[in-house]
Amino acid sequence: MRPTSPDGLLHHPELGDCHWIRSERKTLALHVMPDGRVVLRTPRRTGREEAWAFLSRHAAWARRHRARISSVDESQAVPAPSLEDGSILQLEGTPHPVRYALEPRRTADVRVDQAGIVVRGRDAAACHRALERFLEARTLERARALVPPLSARIGRTPSGIRTRRSVRRYGACSRAGIITLHPLAATLPDDLFAYLLCHEMCHLRHFGHTPAFRSLLLSIRPGARAERSALFLHRLREHDKIGENRPPSSSQEEQSP
Repeated sequence: MRPTSPDGLLHHPELGDCHWIRSERKTLALHVMPDGRVVLRTPRRTGREEAWAFLSRHAAWARRHRARISSVDESQAVPAPSLEDGSILQLEGTPHPVRYALEPRRTADVRVDQAGIVVRGRDAAACHRALERFLEARTLERARALVPPLSARIGRTPSGIRTRRSVRRYGACSRAGIITLHPLAATLPDDLFAYLLCHEMCHLRHFGHTPAFRSLLLSIRPGARAERSALFLHRLREHDKIGENRPPSSSQEEQSP
């Protein structure tokens, strides 16, 4: 058994240094992150022997996913959306020029027409905030339209759907059944948005990226693997690398004894 170093690293001969994080969680989980790091998360009471055994059971899986990540070409990345005046913003996958119309008014608003996205406000900051609110509303509108048919297929309904600009990825599902979407999900094409929401809603049945989860997802969206790869290329922030807008590239999870 290899010892754990003071900084929380568990060394594995095939995977190298793996980050070991203990917390109040109830399950053991192994994550392969978009940058190739392997992160082991366990309950606080988990001992070294149990952690090592779990890591060793899933080492081959972690190697495969690392290899897939390293094969991605960074030049294929889709640029991060910009909300600035004069930018081109994808709205549901269709490019629209953004124009700020500065005028003395108390409340900024957004209009989408053949000329593009026109944002009227007293200054650039007010226009930027209005466009953010518009994208939040558009994201929620798209999600709520898709939830009923997906719920019928999955057999679960989210306890809530919300948007949050602070999240580092396009979507997430909590154990409480709340799905959180980034407002910029409004920029995604219809197929990728539908995949994103379906992916998160499948977590209502299977929280981890387990074989059961993948089977359910593929039964609803047979092209999920290709859609996942396409979404993987979409950046959320200007200086992101591919995949930094994503949750762990993949994960394995087991209930703690």
